Amino acid sequence: ERLPRAMRETLKDRRQQLQATVQTLQVVSPLATLGRGYSILLDERGQAIRSASQTHNGQRLTARLGEGQLQVRVEDNHQTPVTLSLLD
Repeated sequence: ERLPRAMRETLKDRRQQLQATVQTLQVVSPLATLGRGYSILLDERGQAIRSASQTHNGQRLTARLGEGQLQVRVEDNHQTPVTLSLLD
């Protein structure tokens, strides 16, 4: 009787650990980020664009969204840094 109870408790603990791990992975998932309204820009080779300096006017890019993707073209490329400070 003690062994089956101990096994149930161990199984219960492992399930809780697994659920916590799944929740953590869902929070940090790139798909979750896309689902919050962000997108990922990819060049012709499928490489992520991290800076305007990686692009040129007329270049075609793919924008991956939470639901679907868009084919876009660079119209103008501003390479000046963007500040996120509320004081600027």
